[in-house]
Amino acid sequence: MYKAFQNVLFLALQVFAPDQDSEKNAGVTYQILSDIYNSTDYFQIDSSRGLVFTSRMLDYELMQRHNFIVRATDSGDPALSTDVSVTVVVTDTNDNPPNFSQAVYEAFISDLAPRGHFVTCLQASDADICDAQRLRYSILSGNEKMTFMMEPDTGVLRLSNKRRQGMKLFYQLNVSVSDGVFTNTAQVILHVLGANLYSPVFSQRFYLAEVMENLPPGTKVIEVSATDEDSGLNGQITYSFINDLGKTKFNIDADGVISTLQRLDRENPKNKDIVLTVMALDGGGRASFCTVRVVLADENDNAPQFRAMEYRMSIKSNVAKGSLVTQIQATDPDAGSNGRITYSLYSEARLSLVDVLEVSVIWLYYR
Repeated sequence: MYKAFQNVLFLALQVFAPDQDSEKNAGVTYQILSDIYNSTDYFQIDSSRGLVFTSRMLDYELMQRHNFIVRATDSGDPALSTDVSVTVVVTDTNDNPPNFSQAVYEAFISDLAPRGHFVTCLQASDADICDAQRLRYSILSGNEKMTFMMEPDTGVLRLSNKRRQGMKLFYQLNVSVSDGVFTNTAQVILHVLGANLYSPVFSQRFYLAEVMENLPPGTKVIEVSATDEDSGLNGQITYSFINDLGKTKFNIDADGVISTLQRLDRENPKNKDIVLTVMALDGGGRASFCTVRVVLADENDNAPQFRAMEYRMSIKSNVAKGSLVTQIQATDPDAGSNGRITYSLYSEARLSLVDVLEVSVIWLYYR
């Protein structure tokens, strides 16, 4: 087994096979046998001296070991030969630069974070195995007031022990990683968040809204409002529903305006009691909640329905005037005056029933 350095064309080794025959029978020639590894593309041999040379640059990252067969053949008749296995181990050298896992890193940090606080961790890799433990990280620029410090061995970025109060809202650091020979760079974008001291506060804890049923999707129901005394991102509020009823039938936009996603039928049992829970969430993660109750106003969208399709009865010919004949009932699911039912007689017979019978509320009498 022989060792060879990568990326260098040079004499790798010499093989020697003495022959005890005399004169021309003792002449030996050498050759590298072709194989599936294409060894003849990487190595060549001096056929008379057995000197093995590299034919191209050897790359440790592509192949760390080469195995091939050298055959020695004498000049006799018949020719005799012998084979030997040769192993060339490629030694790694520093021929690859380190690379950051990303060109730009972005991180957020609170203005109240203490000294030494973890900010982010930079990661880099090197294709050269020998350099994996040699990588060193550093800050090149953007850290004029020494607000941050870099752990050179790990790439961890922290607030330094020299940090002062009143940090800027934005920092852009240029950082580097080196393996001792090659260097690569990246950027770190840091956003400083003001302290999130306050939670959002709704103008009301309970809202009551009334909307007519059957209106098209997109109809405005009500507008809720919350405020936050924090500044910047921590004072920005987003609204959302936290119950399934709100998510499936209503929409709430960035201004707190609640609108319908579908037509709502007051007579649907699922719409008898619509209670929505709204969350106001600020940019720092603080939240508050309110309740919105939606009442559907009735529309006269249902016709009365008799309890029976047909009523049959028999009466005597001499029944007294004003006698009760039968009771007829109908229902209407609408509310208020829309659901109030009045009855009247209608007949297509030759003898008008209106002259014979009268109806009072739901009772039918003989006139």
